[in-house]
Parts: sequence; C-alpha cells; structure tokens
Amino acid sequence: MKRKRTEKRKGKAATSDTASQAPPVSTAETITAPSETNALIILHTLGNMQAAMATIQTDVAAIKGNQQRLSNQVHELQNRQKKFFTRLKDLPLEVIAQIFSWIPVQSVLKYRRLSTAINQVLLTNQFAVLNVRMSDFHEVSTHSIGGLWLVLPPSYQTAVAKAVAGEINSIVGGKFNHTKKELPESIARLTAVERINLGGCTLTGSIPDVFGALKNLTYLLLRGNKLTGPLPSSFSLLSGLRFLDLSHNQLSGEFPALPNLNDLDSLSVENNRFTGPIPTMFGKPNKLTKLNGWHNCFNVIPATITQLTNLEHLRISKNPISSEIPAHLWNLPSLRVLDISSCNMFGSLAVDNNVYGDDSNDSDDSDDSEPEPLPQPESESELESESSESEPQSESDSESETESQSESESEDSDSDSDSE
Repeated sequence: MKRKRTEKRKGKAATSDTASQAPPVSTAETITAPSETNALIILHTLGNMQAAMATIQTDVAAIKGNQQRLSNQVHELQNRQKKFFTRLKDLPLEVIAQIFSWIPVQSVLKYRRLSTAINQVLLTNQFAVLNVRMSDFHEVSTHSIGGLWLVLPPSYQTAVAKAVAGEINSIVGGKFNHTKKELPESIARLTAVERINLGGCTLTGSIPDVFGALKNLTYLLLRGNKLTGPLPSSFSLLSGLRFLDLSHNQLSGEFPALPNLNDLDSLSVENNRFTGPIPTMFGKPNKLTKLNGWHNCFNVIPATITQLTNLEHLRISKNPISSEIPAHLWNLPSLRVLDISSCNMFGSLAVDNNVYGDDSNDSDDSDDSEPEPLPQPESESELESESSESEPQSESDSESETESQSESESEDSDSDSDSE
C-alpha cells in the first residue's frame, strides 16, 4: 500500500515538472495582441487631448487679453477729466436743436420743461427757422395767416413773418381764439397785408407802434379784445385804410389826429376809454360816413365836426359831454342817425330835415325802432373781391356777434333819446 502511494506521488511530481518545462501555448498570444491595440488607441486619445488642451489654453489667453483691454477701456471711461454725454441736457446745443427740429411746431414747445438748456434752445431764432414748416401756419389758404402764428413765441413769429412777407394779404383769428396773446411786432414784416380781422381773439396788452409799414392795409378790425393803452401814432401812416374798428377794448388817451387817412369811410371806437374831443381830424374828413364813439370818455364835440359833410351815422352816447347841444350838429347835411343820449348835454333839439328821429322826416326813418347795425364799409364787397381768399367762418361769427351786441346797446340809446 505504501509502495502504491509513493508511486502516485512520484507520478504527480513528474507530471508537474513536465508541465513547467513545456513551451507557451497560443492562448497567451491571443491575449497579448488586443492589449497593444488598446494602448495605441489610448496614446492617440491622449495626443488629441493634449492638442485640445493647447487650443483651450490659447483661447483662454485670448479671453484674458480681451478682458485686459476691456478693463483698460473702462478705466479710461472713469477718467474724470473727459466729458461724456450720459444725459440729454448735457448734449451740445447744436445737437439738441437738430433732434427737436423734427418735431412739429404744434408739439415741440411742450418739451421746454425738460431742462433749462432745452428751453433756451427751443426759443432761439435759429431753432425757429429749423423747425418752421409753413403749411402749419396758413389759415384758409396760402395767402392768409393767423391762429397758430399768433400764439407762438416771438422768435417763431419773426421767422414765419420773414418767410412769407410778400405772400400774405390777410391775417385772421382762426383757431386759438380763447388763448391769451399779444399783437406781435413782427406783423410789420407782412407788408403785403390788406385785411386784418382779429375780432374776439383775446388779444391783450397794447397795440405795437409798427403799423406804419402796412401801406396796403385797407381793413382793420380789432374789436372785442382786451387791448389797452393809447392808439399808436403809426396809425396815421395807414393812408389806404378804409375801415377801422377798435371797439369793445380798453384803449385810453386822446384819440390822435389821423391826417394821412384819406379814404377812411367807417370808424368804430365805442366802448373804450378814449378822452378829449370826438375824433374828426382825418386826411379827407368828407369821406367818413359812419362814426361810432359811444361809451367812452369824450368830453367835447369840436366845431371841426362840420367838415364831416358826408357823415350819415353819428353815435356818441354815454360820454361825459356836459355842455349845450352845439348848433353845428345841425350843419351836417348827410346826417341820418344821431345818438347823443346819456351825455349830460342840455339845450333844445333843433328841428332839421337831416336829423334822424324828426317827425317832419319821412315815415320810414321816423318809424324805424331799431338803429342800423354796426358800421361796415359800404365798399366791403369791393374789399372782399380784391382779396384773393375769403375770410374764415370765425370772422363772420365774431362780427355778427359783436354787431348784435352793438345793436342792443344802440336800441337802449335810441330809447333814451326818444324819452328826451
């Protein structure tokens, strides 16, 4: 038994020695080949990664360079010695003018409150020239102006007047009648103007002494405003004026002589504060047919009234004329309407065929209970035909309204005279 166990052990040992001395088999070769391929792939991948890292490092360096440049620029912007326009009011005035000149004139003045600098720019003559578009200012036609022009600052008014000096023949109220405004001095530049109708336009202040330049003016209506002060002396240079209505204002002082008014046909100055004698001094007094001066402070009826040989309507009621009724009133051969009520005058009324209200006159005149409306020039149709364009609707409305007011007051005056 022992011999068999020993032989088995020796057999196993011999087998193990034989196995260790045997050459390698093909299985090891099959394991070694894939390992080399993987190593090559890994090496290739590592190379690509190194190239990518190099590219990234280059990009990072470029980003750092850009950051450095931006940092330098920011540092330069923080230089307090340089000025940068971060606010609108800090812009140069020339730039502000160019920006705002594109805004329509009806709206641009609303931006005056943005800053003091902008307000100053918008009121300059240079900006007005840039901003003005003539189509915004024409009323009714290209030959009339008013409305918007009257309510703009003086710099705009001057710019517009310069641009249309020889084209405009009519000035009308139009829009903005309820906006307080003054008569612009630049009206003197509109030398081609023939008609001015600014009745009921809420005009305030005094009448500028510039009307002498309007040599072509034939029709001037400024009634129903709040004009104050004396009548300017330049009115005496309006040699072609035929119709003048200054009624229902607050004008004061003595009514001046107008020796160059050779064609004046109708004069209305009622409801003002004029003092001194009744106006009778005109270039050709025999041209005057209608004179309304009631409700003023006139205190004398001068003897020169006899020069008004064609005067048909004379209304001077409600004036402090405390004197005897002058006899020369009856020497007016064309007189048909006379109103001297509420004047504190005394004396007897002479009977004359030319005096309105006398029983010896024809029934048409004596039975007429209402006085004629406010004077309009008898050649009004001629004036309108000479003008290239008709007046706007607002003109007729204002005239009819003020005429009705005058008629009612004249009715009262006539009733007073009848009672006397």
